[in-house]
Amino acid sequence: MELPVEVDVLALFGALVVDVISVSVLAIGIFYARHRRKDLAVVFWFFNVCLFTTVRVIQMTQVAAAQGFG
Repeated sequence: MELPVEVDVLALFGALVVDVISVSVLAIGIFYARHRRKDLAVVFWFFNVCLFTTVRVIQMTQVAAAQGFG
């Protein structure tokens, strides 16, 4: 299981920025503003960033998605 030689870092960084902004709006802007549960808002934020990272690593490798999540 090897990573490809060329990884488009700019596209990866752009997708990460869009993901972080959208999860911040959803988790902090909407959920925290309504329920005032800071602990759950932080958990939602970290879960989303970790899931984003996991999916991107699986996409960059030659491993099937079912095998990666298994």
